[in-house]
Amino acid sequence: MNFPCALSISADSGMCVSFTDRISTFMHFHSDAEKQSYGIVRGDAILLKDFCFIDSAGKIITRALCTKMTARCGSLEFVFPSFSFFISLLFTGREYPVLCIRYVPDNCSSAVFPVPLKLVLLAGSSIVCEEAEKDEKEILKKEFLSDAIHPFIFSGLTHTSQIFYVSFLKKSKAELILQKENYTSGLMHNHRYQIEQFFADFSFSVSSLDAQENNKNNVFCKALLWAQFSGWMMVTGIHERGIWAGLPWFRDNWGRDTFIALPGILLVSGQFEEARNVIESFAEYQNIDEESESYGKIPNRYRSDADVIFNTADGTLWFIRELWEYIQYTADIDFLKKMFPVVQRALEADRTLRCDTAGFLTHGDADTWMDARIENNEPWSPRGNRACDIQALWYTALTLGSCMASFCGNLNDEKRWNDAAQKVKVNFSRFFVYSKPPFIADCLHPDGLPDMSLRPNQLFCTTVPNLSGLHDEADHLIDESMRKQSIHTVFENLVFPYGITSLDQNHENFHPYHDSCPMYHKDASYHNGTIWLWNSGPAVEAACMINEQDSVYELSLSHAKLMLPSYSKQYTGACAGSLSENMDAYRNKGAIHLSGTFSQSWSLSEFSRTAYTSYAGIHPCLISRRIIISPSFPSSWKSGRINFRAGELLLTLVWKTEEPAEKVFFTLSSRPVKKGSFGHLQISVCLAQEKGSRAYKKDYTLLPEGSCSFSGFIVKKAEKISFAVPAADDRNKKLIAAISEENYLYNKIKGMKL
Repeated sequence: MNFPCALSISADSGMCVSFTDRISTFMHFHSDAEKQSYGIVRGDAILLKDFCFIDSAGKIITRALCTKMTARCGSLEFVFPSFSFFISLLFTGREYPVLCIRYVPDNCSSAVFPVPLKLVLLAGSSIVCEEAEKDEKEILKKEFLSDAIHPFIFSGLTHTSQIFYVSFLKKSKAELILQKENYTSGLMHNHRYQIEQFFADFSFSVSSLDAQENNKNNVFCKALLWAQFSGWMMVTGIHERGIWAGLPWFRDNWGRDTFIALPGILLVSGQFEEARNVIESFAEYQNIDEESESYGKIPNRYRSDADVIFNTADGTLWFIRELWEYIQYTADIDFLKKMFPVVQRALEADRTLRCDTAGFLTHGDADTWMDARIENNEPWSPRGNRACDIQALWYTALTLGSCMASFCGNLNDEKRWNDAAQKVKVNFSRFFVYSKPPFIADCLHPDGLPDMSLRPNQLFCTTVPNLSGLHDEADHLIDESMRKQSIHTVFENLVFPYGITSLDQNHENFHPYHDSCPMYHKDASYHNGTIWLWNSGPAVEAACMINEQDSVYELSLSHAKLMLPSYSKQYTGACAGSLSENMDAYRNKGAIHLSGTFSQSWSLSEFSRTAYTSYAGIHPCLISRRIIISPSFPSSWKSGRINFRAGELLLTLVWKTEEPAEKVFFTLSSRPVKKGSFGHLQISVCLAQEKGSRAYKKDYTLLPEGSCSFSGFIVKKAEKISFAVPAADDRNKKLIAAISEENYLYNKIKGMKL
């Protein structure tokens, strides 16, 4: 069992650390005490602002004297010169959070440093604490220059390690009580047990004999474990499980974000029960009012029965796609039959109420993932009324719906939806696809004219239909030749070695900086140049589909480095062990500025998902009792071992490369989680039998407690795909309207531009 390595974060690293209790609360501390730390937050309430200590002379020891933080799975250590202080936000399953706090003196330290006698937790204003002594409160007020101090004090720190448990309990609608508890170590043991159980079903390690290559592989694997853990912590709720979109402010169940994040967070890690709960929770909120404009839709966001919104064209389509992926990972046919009426209502509502004569799904200007608006009015990036990614999702949902109908014995829907999908496919080639760059229109406007702006959205036309059970050429929306041209165009114009811009830098509306430019509102840049880390997932997947894995591995490694403190000087504002929502398109003073949420679920998910499904090429298809293994290993992955779960089977894929021929020898073995839970599987392997030739499929049989071996060559391109080159000098930057003319795009949209 592999666990993420401890991350040592120095005070000057510029990084932060964040954990959740997987229910309702998150904890966040910045390495620099002068920078904003959210403390511990539940809903709108700050439960804990900070902490400090009081020494024997009555002086305050604050976090400013902390030399470093060390992040471990579910625990954060603050290292001071003569002691360490640990906080764990425990996984208890309770509505209100519980903290485990440890004080560990360094009795071997030779440092001349005050020894604390008292620990002070600085609670939020809505927290009721035991009244502190007057002199203690005066010292704290003076130190923090505030009368709004709510201290909770632990006295009698000694020269031996001590453990405290602290719980927050509801006192009234607006107040919580903070109190010390006399828990045994059982809560902490349960916390650790949950972490161990999470990591029990998967592992991922790759290596090379070359030291430099192996260092890169180690960076990737370390980051992958942290990405999976940080993503798992975003799965929250007590009865209805959801996936928070991002920290600190997107702590809601957002439909689009949830289902884009679900495969990389819950499926590749084998957390199938939680995945099912998430899908079912959203299905409960489907709009079933036939008179409503949103009839048939899955929510874009829900908080309660009284607070549900449906303002999205794609959330429902991602729901259908991820329901199918869940079924492929689990063979849970009973759940498919239970969910089929939800799918039926959704597809028929879209097909009969929202499609044009060409079969395309229509929608509003801001109903795609590029949804930012000016003061909730005009869209910053209008893409109505037929965006290319929406049509790719619509085609895929219809195709999958037809497959689901077949399994559920509904022949009428099977044919109806398959016919509708084929109509979309034929007309997509007719109206969206062109013979010259950018090859695929970003959207069709209501008047039928194409918008030829180059954005990453056309990657979805390649990747969205690329699913388990849909691997035949006939299932793709666009043909192989067009896929290659589209992918190369996107890479050569949008993909930098560190991220993919949301708009071509040569476009008149391009904004190179997100929230760090005074010339415009940050939302002007949000989908008009700002890099979205989750878009790297489709970029990696698309590159692997055309055997360009060695090129795109550089992009994956750049994201891996974001999570590790060793590379903190290359970035500003990183969260250790996690990935942010956004980053600027251009560097600033040599560093890449991260922005948006400091921890974003779909960024983490896409990093994890592509490791398993794109590079390793693992695609469970348990609905047809098979697993596809179609590896696109980077050249440095000479050997490796991957553990993963499919249904009630634990599987291990091991490989080793024979040099210098570069032939790869594999063994896939299985072990049932439950005796007699699964029969034999067909393993469909896609490898080349000669170096430099095309891959072809060969089938093997895998018994429940058996293994099968196979060998071949990984198909890869000899020449690397070209990355885009950012405008590096000030002369080129001055040609960008957004940074040479104040509020350029705002004035243009509002009709105020001269």
